[in-house]
Amino acid sequence: MDVQASFDREDLITAATSDGPADRDRRAAINELAKLALTQRFMGSYLRWTVKGEAKYDIATVP
Repeated sequence: MDVQASFDREDLITAATSDGPADRDRRAAINELAKLALTQRFMGSYLRWTVKGEAKYDIATVP
């Protein structure tokens, strides 16, 4: 299975270098999406996670 991920670069840099509540939420969302995308039941699906209505994290899984 091939996993393709698309993240906003600024959000990733901010989340990686800051430790505020919103940054922890972003990191948690990225981790959760990666876990879901790597499970068999989400093969061939497209997932979108929006954190507090602003940051979008997309992962598409290709079987």
